[in-house]
Amino acid sequence: MLLVTVIRKILLLIFAILLPHISVACEIRIQPPTRFDTTEYIFIGEVIDIVGPLESERVKGEAYGFLVKVKQTVFLPDSSTNYFEVYDYGITPSCSPEGIPKDFLSDSKGCEVRVIGKESEFFASRLEAGKIRLDAWLINRGNQGSITRNFNNITSATSVFNYKKDSEAGRELLYFEARKDLLRLKNASSDEEKIKILRRLMEFRTYFKWFSEVLKAHISNEKTIQMLNQEFLKLRESNK
Repeated sequence: MLLVTVIRKILLLIFAILLPHISVACEIRIQPPTRFDTTEYIFIGEVIDIVGPLESERVKGEAYGFLVKVKQTVFLPDSSTNYFEVYDYGITPSCSPEGIPKDFLSDSKGCEVRVIGKESEFFASRLEAGKIRLDAWLINRGNQGSITRNFNNITSATSVFNYKKDSEAGRELLYFEARKDLLRLKNASSDEEKIKILRRLMEFRTYFKWFSEVLKAHISNEKTIQMLNQEFLKLRESNK
């Protein structure tokens, strides 16, 4: 018994010494939005310049971002400006944001980018001359934000995406397109319009787990819900 007690004390001492140096792996659990989020800024723009560095106790290291001019608008909660400072971040082992080094951004001037962002929670969001500062990173208060190049004008603010045909497209493009369809669902004036959008959106495999939530959020007729759920279940079975 004495030996067990001694061993336990030794193990506790070792743990106490090592604890400050142990990093807990970051677990990211983000559910795709099932309704359109009216606090998100979603647009296609052109990178005008690199901005920063900024420093915050909540962000590891110096943060650099882009000054982006809006070219095509999907949705802007505040449309009083066409210029946004957009910051992406890395992720530390504790799921905290880490600033992106300037060298990583140096070849981006003049590029066309797709942006999904929210007004910054780490730095002042309202700037001189009416500009607005956005956070556009993976962990964006429950949603997946992003700023990515729109290579070869692959999409536009008004284009309609084919999830079945382009199922292997990059994650950022797929989520950008899903935002557009959630906005269309929000603005649809009839169930017929919504059904057309939902039939296309059910082909987005990332939504397989959450499609029923998207469906119930936009359709109130029980027969229509049952019909689309049956279609969705058959589609999911065919994709196994």
